[in-house]
Amino acid sequence: MAVQEMGSEIEDEFVKSIKKNYESLNNNEKFKEQFKDETFKILLNPKDGEFAAIISVDKGIVSVHGMKNTPKEDISKEIVGWDGYMQTTRQNFREIGDGTLSSKDIRKKILTRKIKGKGLEYLKYLSQMSALRRDIEE
Repeated sequence: MAVQEMGSEIEDEFVKSIKKNYESLNNNEKFKEQFKDETFKILLNPKDGEFAAIISVDKGIVSVHGMKNTPKEDISKEIVGWDGYMQTTRQNFREIGDGTLSSKDIRKKILTRKIKGKGLEYLKYLSQMSALRRDIEE
């Protein structure tokens, strides 16, 4: 997998994909209005990849950064400061982003530990952001 360093940012294909999909929300007026008072970070960690993506929302502006996901301590809440955390396979992340996994499917995968999450109240924002993103594409 091609990895490039840009300053202190590290990006692989997973991080580039998340960045492309979510930073496009910066051009969405509905998103800006809906998230104008929100500030949070969500860490997406593919267990079958070397890099995690952190999605930061700060008063209606989204930014995505990549970071190595090993050692595990380097992506801890204490170090990164995330509010929500999701870990699963890259395929599951792709299906969540595409909207092919329903909320019911996601809950089932959480119950069977195929998707691990913390700060679930923040993960609902990820769902809202994905829906707004799909509205742009249609």
